[in-house]
Amino acid sequence: MKKIVYWLFMLPLFALLNGCDDTDTIIFDDELPQFEIKANAILLEVIMPKGSAADDEYYIVGDFNGGAEAAVGNLEWQLEKATGSESKWGIYLLPSTFKDGKTLADGFYFVSASKGEERSVKNEVVVHQLDVKVGTRTNVWVDRWKAYFETEEEGHDGFVVYVADKSGWDNLYLYGWAGAGDVTPAWPGIAVKGTEVINGVTYKYFDMGKALDGYEGVNLIFNNNDGKQFDGPVVTLNKNFYFRITDKGYEEIDTLSMWTTSPVGEIWHFISPGQVITMKTGRDLNLLGRRKSTEWFINTLKPMWN
Repeated sequence: MKKIVYWLFMLPLFALLNGCDDTDTIIFDDELPQFEIKANAILLEVIMPKGSAADDEYYIVGDFNGGAEAAVGNLEWQLEKATGSESKWGIYLLPSTFKDGKTLADGFYFVSASKGEERSVKNEVVVHQLDVKVGTRTNVWVDRWKAYFETEEEGHDGFVVYVADKSGWDNLYLYGWAGAGDVTPAWPGIAVKGTEVINGVTYKYFDMGKALDGYEGVNLIFNNNDGKQFDGPVVTLNKNFYFRITDKGYEEIDTLSMWTTSPVGEIWHFISPGQVITMKTGRDLNLLGRRKSTEWFINTLKPMWN
């Protein structure tokens, strides 16, 4: 019976996939045009990560405009907020103002005045490269700002592990070890310090301690200090972490995206609360699930939890 219900649940997904032809493209609201094209300018429409403040200042930086020292704070290179979108900013670039024969193909990135340079979802330096002409519009995505990976939350000690707790345990502890010794205090580890509501979800949280910032290879164990426990992931404490746990295991939550990037032909994994669906692309899929071609086929389909 359980299997029948599960497959009935998945029928709408199969209908979606089978009902699309080779040219279908899914368009998300933040991809819709927000600025008019100008014949003499390159238009970049930039989709910012969640949490980017409307009153912040955002700049484009590259060799073509003299780098960060020349660009940040200069109105010529500041992006303009779109009036019809909460997540989109735009900028018109005139190639005649580019320096030393450089172009967007030589690399560029974006800077937030309050949150620093843009970063990848893995906290890597980002360099975009585009070969575009005047009279065109191009969407560009920013995944994270540098501040996302830094300890900035007021009232927290170091980076934070947030847990949406579905374990049913009376008590929850987080223990961490590396090599032959404790990283956190000795077993059972750190007690829950408090709760926070984020995007409507109540999380218990553990402050890892400022002294552990940057610590690599920390093996986490969730436990109740009463005979129940399970292994969590091995992490580097260079950001905050979000998990959903039951009494059997954990799932890491990406608070901004359910998709990861992949070149053409590689396997993609779409994770939702009830299942893991592994798909293979027929052509390029952009980061965060945008401009997703429907040339997909399902390789495997299996329940995430027993």
